[in-house]
Amino acid sequence: MDVWRQPKDFQFRTNSSFTGFRIAQKLEYQFLPDKYLDRNNFSFFLSFFLGYDYKTKGYMPESFYLKENFSVKAGFKVNLK
Repeated sequence: MDVWRQPKDFQFRTNSSFTGFRIAQKLEYQFLPDKYLDRNNFSFFLSFFLGYDYKTKGYMPESFYLKENFSVKAGFKVNLK
């Protein structure tokens, strides 16, 4: 959870501000555990993730949206070593 205070209308030469927040959670399950972690050979991880992200109006570096936004994310991730 992130909470912030930001100038109204994103004008930084004003005395009025508002409070915003963001809540996000991601669950990840690894399908193929790395059995060869102690060896120096090639290996990979395969995992599935599912998560959500909700934020109120405001600027955050992690978000592309300045307005209120809710999104659900799902996918597969492959890590190569």
